[in-house]
Amino acid sequence: GGLLFAHTAPPSMHTHTVPEMLPGNTNEMPLLKGVRDPREKRWFVYLAFIFPACAGFLFGYDIGGASGAVNSLKSFIDVDDVLSSTITSASLMGATLGSMLVFVVGEPLGRRREIMVGAVLYFTGSLISVLAPKSSPLAMVLVGRIVYGLGIAFSMHAAPVYISEMAPSDVRGLLVSLKEGFIVGGIMIGFAASAVCEGIASCPGGDCASPDAGGFDETAVFRGVWGLPLVIAPIVLFGMQAMPPSPRWLLLRAARSRAAVEPLGGAA
Repeated sequence: GGLLFAHTAPPSMHTHTVPEMLPGNTNEMPLLKGVRDPREKRWFVYLAFIFPACAGFLFGYDIGGASGAVNSLKSFIDVDDVLSSTITSASLMGATLGSMLVFVVGEPLGRRREIMVGAVLYFTGSLISVLAPKSSPLAMVLVGRIVYGLGIAFSMHAAPVYISEMAPSDVRGLLVSLKEGFIVGGIMIGFAASAVCEGIASCPGGDCASPDAGGFDETAVFRGVWGLPLVIAPIVLFGMQAMPPSPRWLLLRAARSRAAVEPLGGAA
């Protein structure tokens, strides 16, 4: 018989190792070996909070601003109570559809990319609504509201999880609760934005469609209210682009990768 030589990898070759879960309470210690204690980078923790919280703000803003925008539509097209309710709730319809979609794609995407997708959907939905023509705006407004609702589903599914996974235990509850405060603040700002846009669009003569009266077109209110997310959504998108994935999500992905190769004897 021939000699049987054991195969060993040359010293120069690097093998891929999967991060190991540390023992003990992972809420009180770094999730991966070599990761710094978040207390050393407290400013970074707050950055990792502010962008997901702004995604929550856009959810609340939609709740607060919808009534003023719909009232604006009533000023130049025939909108009955059923249609008014449909337009107002269209974003929640989109959020319902998005919740089912997130159930499938949320975990593979990860919390960070979920929020980024949500920001893109916020922006796209707002843009569609803002660009709705005055002559027949309903179709584009409804589509835009539904797309915006998809953004609500993605961002609201991921934002609280991302914040809790990035924050150290001593401020985790505070930051997750403060994110809810951003939602409530968004509702208040939405109401205020509606009032401001209605005030700007009003004019002494009452004929706001006439430039000679010193007012704006009737569409100014709904375009103004639904236009604000066009400014905030890119901040969320590019802010999250600069943030890392959450350590816990990376750890879960690594554990699943390790479980997949274990039947093969650990060969990667």
